[in-house]
Amino acid sequence: MKYILMMLLTCSLSVNSKPIPLEHFALKSEFKNVKISPTGEYLAYTYEDGDMVKLATMEMATKKGIYSFDVGKDREVVDFEWVNDERLYFVGGNITGWLDGADKDYRAYFANYDGKKREGIPLMYTSIISFLEDDPDHVLITKYFYGESVKVHKMNVNTLKTDYLALAPEPVGSQDSTITFISVDNNNEPRIAYEFDPVDRDNFDDDKLYLHVREPNQEWTNLNIENKRDKRPYFNDLGFNKENTKF
Repeated sequence: MKYILMMLLTCSLSVNSKPIPLEHFALKSEFKNVKISPTGEYLAYTYEDGDMVKLATMEMATKKGIYSFDVGKDREVVDFEWVNDERLYFVGGNITGWLDGADKDYRAYFANYDGKKREGIPLMYTSIISFLEDDPDHVLITKYFYGESVKVHKMNVNTLKTDYLALAPEPVGSQDSTITFISVDNNNEPRIAYEFDPVDRDNFDDDKLYLHVREPNQEWTNLNIENKRDKRPYFNDLGFNKENTKF
């Protein structure tokens, strides 16, 4: 009897279903990216408004819109995250073509879901490396100033005040060598750092790369790796495994 019912259901679906019009596949989607707040109370999403991409919030229970954020004329929202139950982090950039080489001029912002308490930070000098799930009022960032190594800071997402954390390694290369990237493990402890040494700034062929590693609560050590390449390589992390034993 179970199999007969399944066959009848399948036949019924086949008879009653209608083909989807081809033009539906070409329609512009209303939402580009959607993320639910940690409590599930609100929804944040990006959407197209003319040539711009904006960020908006909605109350899940009522499906009513709350607020729409834009990042300026001829600019668009390129990324966003929930920082805590009520606060958002989002990044805006200039609208440019794929190949025109124009400056995106990225800028980052924090704001409440209802648009209040919006604050901006210079993205080119600041990068979030952890959203600190157990501490919703803070994030870990690396601060960068031209010609200097990045430094780890703890930043309050409400006031944007930062506290310096002495958790970065010292460069081992030439006098122009700098730490350009630091990655934390699942316990939010800095464990991997990337150093770029231009050696001679007028010669791109002599650039050197270094990886610094550390065990939890230990000192930094330089990881010797074979460095053979024809072009300057770029380093990007995927993260640590659950046990923080592999990167």
